[in-house]
Amino acid sequence: MKKIAVLIKDNSLFFKYRTKKITEPNLLNTNVISNNELVFSDEYIIENKKIVGLFIADLVREQEVKTIIVSNNELALLVMDILDKVDTIDTLRIEEDDNLTYALCEKIVNGKKIKKLECFSIAQFMLELLDKNDVKVDSRNEVLFTSKFMAENDLLSYSKMYYKTSINFGAIITDEDLEDFKNFCNINKYLRSVHFDKVSLSNIKLIVNTLKDLHKRNIVILLHEDVEDLDEIADLKAYSKELKTKFKKDKIKIQLAYSEDYIDKNYASQVTFTTLKICAVLIFAIVAVSLGFVIYNDYSSNKKNMEMQEDIKALLEPKVDEEGIPVAEEATDEEGRKIINSYNKLLEVNSDTVGWLKVKGTNIDYPVVKTTDDLYYLKRNFYKDKDANGWVFMDYRNSIDELDDIQ
Repeated sequence: MKKIAVLIKDNSLFFKYRTKKITEPNLLNTNVISNNELVFSDEYIIENKKIVGLFIADLVREQEVKTIIVSNNELALLVMDILDKVDTIDTLRIEEDDNLTYALCEKIVNGKKIKKLECFSIAQFMLELLDKNDVKVDSRNEVLFTSKFMAENDLLSYSKMYYKTSINFGAIITDEDLEDFKNFCNINKYLRSVHFDKVSLSNIKLIVNTLKDLHKRNIVILLHEDVEDLDEIADLKAYSKELKTKFKKDKIKIQLAYSEDYIDKNYASQVTFTTLKICAVLIFAIVAVSLGFVIYNDYSSNKKNMEMQEDIKALLEPKVDEEGIPVAEEATDEEGRKIINSYNKLLEVNSDTVGWLKVKGTNIDYPVVKTTDDLYYLKRNFYKDKDANGWVFMDYRNSIDELDDIQ
């Protein structure tokens, strides 16, 4: 817990941290040091911002205060939170010799009360932001860049920070770099890629965690160092996989961007490996398509053959009238005539019919055909339609009248 002294002097309201021990706190957790000074704990101010704000507003009106003077940026952030009800103050002075923080700059802009800011130094992009919001800035030592990160990425103005789509990091990321990167992320709306000249998994994790904490998404992390160490590559792949699974919604991914020299050096091996991968994929695709075609064709042919068998058997069944009574045919009482009648019906469908083949215990139960060319029925069915499975046929050299052994 810190003690904060509030002092009114020369129409100015001073806020500063006190280090001397307070021995007699009153009911409001304050201690009256003199007629013009009060002391609050920072915890009390945080928990009672509205009460403290109303109290300060009364003091400001009574003393006609126009300026607030605070010792540093941290305290200024807390003071800005309790000035919501104070309308008369228009000037803020920071006594600390340090750069103005973006968090405080943002508070000033959003508060819309402060019209003049006095500080030690301020980055150019904050100066531009305050100028757009009609806040006059008086800095004792203006700073264009506050970190190496800002300088290397040419983030001189607020507009450049806002529209920047790509940024770069070197081998070392300092605390100042990280702080300015956070400021950049709070301002920027179009970032899509982050480049690393040197691969460091700790640096990558630091930046990725910052991106996630600030709700930045759809970012590609590009690594430009030629990584050849297998353990390092394995670690990067493992972390990249973690981003895709545990942090899928953030859509942050890592890519290796090898240099042209590295690519030229490893061109032959890369081409060979890529060619082998392509060949493997093509072979797999061809085999899969061929196998699928064979299975489908076999299924279709078998289905068609079964349908033809049913049609042929139906053709050989006795004809019936409308009442289902068999129609008499000539000499139906003679077995020989029945066979001749059945054979004649088959000849009407296919004049090449020469017999019937049936093997008990199997699905073989087909009419047999014969023509002058054995190749004909290799690719045609009983109806003489094209069929990859063909049909059962007798060799054209064999006789249908006498048994022979011509092969």
